[in-house]
Amino acid sequence: MKLWGIKNCDSVKKALKQLAELGQPVTFVCLRSESISKDLLALAIEQLGIEKIINKRSTTWKQRTDEQRLRLLAADLDEILAEPTIIKRPLISYQDQFYIGVTDALANQLTSTQA
Repeated sequence: MKLWGIKNCDSVKKALKQLAELGQPVTFVCLRSESISKDLLALAIEQLGIEKIINKRSTTWKQRTDEQRLRLLAADLDEILAEPTIIKRPLISYQDQFYIGVTDALANQLTSTQA
């Protein structure tokens, strides 16, 4: 399991705690320093949709021009990777599936594989 986020983000802290409680080892990747590969980002967008990937409540989003926002919503990978903190967090990959946060579906999948 891999989790992309920012260390001081409350949602990331909460997800890491939930995953630890579920006994799930996690590889944490800080979006500020390492980001996510273009291929994995494209796959996440394909699975979740761009609307779920872009964090429209972030300062990064609010500081973008209308033109930049349109490129982001058009899934311009280079534009997104230029400001990876625009990605909603935490972005989690587990068994070739992406999730935003520890969803019920992910928690159920983790508990069912432990049984």
